[in-house]
Amino acid sequence: MDRFRGILQIRLCNPQSRSEGRFAFLVMGDEELELCREGGLPMNDPYYEPFDAKYVEIEGTLSHGALIVESIEERQEPVKEERAAQTEEAEEAEGAENAEESAEQQPTDESPAREESEQPEDK
Repeated sequence: MDRFRGILQIRLCNPQSRSEGRFAFLVMGDEELELCREGGLPMNDPYYEPFDAKYVEIEGTLSHGALIVESIEERQEPVKEERAAQTEEAEEAEGAENAEESAEQQPTDESPAREESEQPEDK
């Protein structure tokens, strides 16, 4: 058995014909495989409904251009994992920059703030 990852899509195929039905496909970039389960018809299978339009990992066997599905698990899409890590890093870096800026803006004992009497008068 092999493992395949991609987006599961359910599509209406063969509209207005006797073989009209909703078929499940695994889309992996430019390649796609029709999904079916051993002993079942490939159309209108409710097993795939919870995974529609989700990134999944499927364990199964290729047979005659179709993927015979043994199990499906929803996974986090790799691109989203990378984006989440990048966002977290950016937020941490921004927090560090903000802390440095606020430390620079606070007056120190070496440079006391001017009092009103020390400010120049308008004439």
